[in-house]
Amino acid sequence: MTHTSSVSTACSRRLLAFVAGAVLSLAVPAGAAIQTGTATQFYMTYRAAFDKAQKIEELLPLLAAKNRQDVEKTPADERVKLFMMMKMFGEMKDVKVLKTTKTGNGERLAVEGTTDGKKQTCAVEIVNETGAWKMGGEKCSGSF
Repeated sequence: MTHTSSVSTACSRRLLAFVAGAVLSLAVPAGAAIQTGTATQFYMTYRAAFDKAQKIEELLPLLAAKNRQDVEKTPADERVKLFMMMKMFGEMKDVKVLKTTKTGNGERLAVEGTTDGKKQTCAVEIVNETGAWKMGGEKCSGSF
């Protein structure tokens, strides 16, 4: 395996881990806690921030601690690649939350949207960290 290939594989693995942990502004200040409203409202705020974000650092205040730490550990040059891949795989329009289910530390949302005009469904984990909703993870399926 070449160095480029191993870097690409490592970056892909980080992306997949992160996208599974957080697939991702309304210019939320660093450290701001968003606990106003429901988990569904938070997710829609996250989606709007994700769509507008120009770099991954803009999403850090919205991410669960584990996801935020994973991003912060990633070297700056790899963050750019990671974010580009997140934007490519995370693009979704006409987003609707179909169902919410309480979990031990937050809520699981059943979400539907479209990507390139094709239906996509996602299971989204919204966690409550010290009184604030945070993006825990997003796993999507459908036609990409």
